[in-house]
Amino acid sequence: MKYTYCLLLFLLVTTVSEIQAQTRIFGKIIDSASQILPRATTALYVVQDSSLFGYDLSDDAGLVELSGVRPGLYRLQISYLGFETWEQILTIEKGTREINLGDIQLKTKQNLLQTTEITANRIPITVRGDTLELSASLVKVQPHDAVEDMLKKMPGMELDQDGTLKAQGEDIKKIMVDGKEFFGTDIKMALKVLPADAVAKIQIIDKKSDKAEFSGIDDGQREKILNIKTKPDRQKANFGKSTLGVGPPKQFDAVGTLNKFSPKRRLTGTFSANNVNRNGNNDVSERGLTESTALPSGGINTNVNTGLNFSQELPRKWQIYGNYRLNLSDRNVDRIARVERYLANQTIINQDTSQSDNFSLNQNLNMTFESDRRDTLWGFRLVGGMSMRNGNNVYDFQSLASDLSTGPRNTSMRTNRGESENLGGNLEFTFRKRLGKKGRNLNLDLDWDTNDNQNLSSNQSRNFFFATATAAEREVLIHQERNTGNDAENWSAQISFSEPLSKRFSLHTTYNYRASVNNDKRLVSDVQDSGQLVLNELQSNHLLSDVFQHITTLGVQADYKKLDFGGRVRWENTFLKGGLFLQEAAVNRRYDYLLPSFNLTYRPKQSKTINFDLNQSLNLPSIRQLQPVQEVTDALRYYIGNPTLTPELRYNGSLRYNLFDSKRGTTFLFSINGTLTTDKIQTVQEVDEQLVTKSTPQNVSNDYSTSSNVYYVFPVKAWGIRFSLGTDHGFGRNLTFINRLQNTTYSRRHGGSLSITNQKQKKWEWSISSRMNFTANTYSTNAELNRNFLQSTFGSYFRRPFAKEKYSVESQFNYIVYSGLGDGFQRSLPIWNASFSAYVLEGKKGQLRLSAYDLLGRNQGVSRNAQLNTLVDEQVNALSRYVMLSFSYLVRNGGKKK
Repeated sequence: MKYTYCLLLFLLVTTVSEIQAQTRIFGKIIDSASQILPRATTALYVVQDSSLFGYDLSDDAGLVELSGVRPGLYRLQISYLGFETWEQILTIEKGTREINLGDIQLKTKQNLLQTTEITANRIPITVRGDTLELSASLVKVQPHDAVEDMLKKMPGMELDQDGTLKAQGEDIKKIMVDGKEFFGTDIKMALKVLPADAVAKIQIIDKKSDKAEFSGIDDGQREKILNIKTKPDRQKANFGKSTLGVGPPKQFDAVGTLNKFSPKRRLTGTFSANNVNRNGNNDVSERGLTESTALPSGGINTNVNTGLNFSQELPRKWQIYGNYRLNLSDRNVDRIARVERYLANQTIINQDTSQSDNFSLNQNLNMTFESDRRDTLWGFRLVGGMSMRNGNNVYDFQSLASDLSTGPRNTSMRTNRGESENLGGNLEFTFRKRLGKKGRNLNLDLDWDTNDNQNLSSNQSRNFFFATATAAEREVLIHQERNTGNDAENWSAQISFSEPLSKRFSLHTTYNYRASVNNDKRLVSDVQDSGQLVLNELQSNHLLSDVFQHITTLGVQADYKKLDFGGRVRWENTFLKGGLFLQEAAVNRRYDYLLPSFNLTYRPKQSKTINFDLNQSLNLPSIRQLQPVQEVTDALRYYIGNPTLTPELRYNGSLRYNLFDSKRGTTFLFSINGTLTTDKIQTVQEVDEQLVTKSTPQNVSNDYSTSSNVYYVFPVKAWGIRFSLGTDHGFGRNLTFINRLQNTTYSRRHGGSLSITNQKQKKWEWSISSRMNFTANTYSTNAELNRNFLQSTFGSYFRRPFAKEKYSVESQFNYIVYSGLGDGFQRSLPIWNASFSAYVLEGKKGQLRLSAYDLLGRNQGVSRNAQLNTLVDEQVNALSRYVMLSFSYLVRNGGKKK
């Protein structure tokens, strides 16, 4: 610990000395009438290479400040929409502590149409209404970087290890390119296929709902949208990238993307094929080393993916856009697991091993046809989609179940072979109509979707049950053929009307009719020694389930300049009809519930938001849960429904505070959520001495859960680094019944994270991070069963270019420590990746890269999962220690690279 204090003291002294040697520049921005100009952009450029040194936005008093400026020659530029750009050359001498610019007066631009795109692109950050605009010049990118590499360096942007993109602490819900849809909601794909050097600006938009934008009445709903504005020379050009990598003994990785852009048409094609665990269509870029490549992964995956994204503008502001995806996947997994189940007065330990091979072919097609005329009296959108899936699988499983006190109870060996087919489709129609008066609108939404799933499987198992005091030793051999299928169809028709009651208040009413029809079949046949199939009526069933709902909502919404709030009452009238056809058992139920809700949004400033929501929701029991009929799954498990079940009623509440200071580049987010569930539908288990389990659903008394999250990002300009701090917590209570004994499980979760990123990146790119997750489960029936689990992750990354950035070296290291795992599981995973790359060919169009993954050969997929009375520790095989040599080539055709 003393070494840590010495290091912190050294950093403090070094920082103070560094700050004392730096200069502070400040002033006040006004117009020709001496009126304050808030949110004016100030940028400081180094004269020698025209690079951006720093920027700031004037506050509400017009004050602006740039600190941490080192001695040198700079150009100071101040800009504001509708005013001429102000510039001044500054010479910062050594020992100068501060420069007071006084009042800086901007002149009104005489002709607003005579603006130069060059000047606009040099403005690093601009705020326009609900949009924060960031210039691509804010960060330095490499020729082969994708948009995701740029965004994670941008102020206010965060890219999680799983590829989730956050802006100002909130998840990005959609990405657009030049204001047009791009890959729909597939954000990960969009970030990877678009090159960083094609980007001129990034716009973060706090978007209102489609209904609010059309009606002009703010309903308080917002979502974060990212709009990527491309450079003019890329708006009519062909560009892309291809990569081919190979390594011993049989590793390969091929990636290709091609974009064909024109003012009214955009096409993007993608292709990838690999056996190095790059998964799915949203992982199509060769990215070198990233945080995710240094995290443990499970199984050995071979993937082939291809996709096409297109958009076409039509006359009269109509447009059509869509995408197609194809994914071929082959995944092999070897798994060992230790499963603890806590029963009424005993602990059962399962030692499981399994091997599986899963092959699948997936195809998806989505198209949207809509009017883009927001100024008309009506709006129209038609969305259609189709999906197809074919697959086959092989699964071998072995298990030994033992009582921790008395020894083995049963063994099980199973082999499954299966084939599956799935076909799905959906249609969505939306029509909106303005009815004269502003805010008076009529909306019609029609939705339909269908899904047909068919499975054929062959199952063989040997189950041996050891003798107990009340049961004799026995063996059960099973050889079955199973034919299962599910055919589901859903319809929804909704009409809504809004009427302004006054300048601030509006009335909203909605009627929604929903229908859902499910036809679920399972035919199980026993295979005789002669090969003849005999129907097993006990395990076969034919479940019909129809759900019809009438939902009426009435609400009032208030819209003030900084405050939006509203209340709604929702009446749900639901009919359930169905039953198990083969058992001739029927269910008919009717439920009527009134569900209130309240929402409030307060925006004291554009960059500060407080949200508060309260609502009730309903979870209905299914037809299967209501059937008092025995369903046998296998020799170890069977299920009986409960006709006395009532719906779950959930009370949900959330409070969220979000602050983004574009002037300082800081983000602060706080949220707390809670849910109370009455009449919780929980599975009650009865386990006999040979561990055969009967499961039955039952309503239990109140369950509850809470969670909270704090997230803070701030730069330290004197050091040129950015800190990201986060902490999250959760607490819950669940009731379970095992052999008629009630157990209350309390679960706690505490997590914290810290990451430090170098933002200057002139010579070095580096970052360090740490993450800790602690979980604890306590059981009311037996304190000896309480378990704690701690996972700690420490990571580092650096990239060092040299020889005028022609060559670079990268290293990524993660060290993961697990505490509390069962015996026989690896407790620490050091994973180290490294690479060396070199640009070749004119204009750095080519890049050679030699990469080594998992140099220490320690990669394993280790995890823990705790649910109610069950704790699972598992470890699966993983791709370990390989080397790959790859070559990448940039395609550039049309437009000059700037």
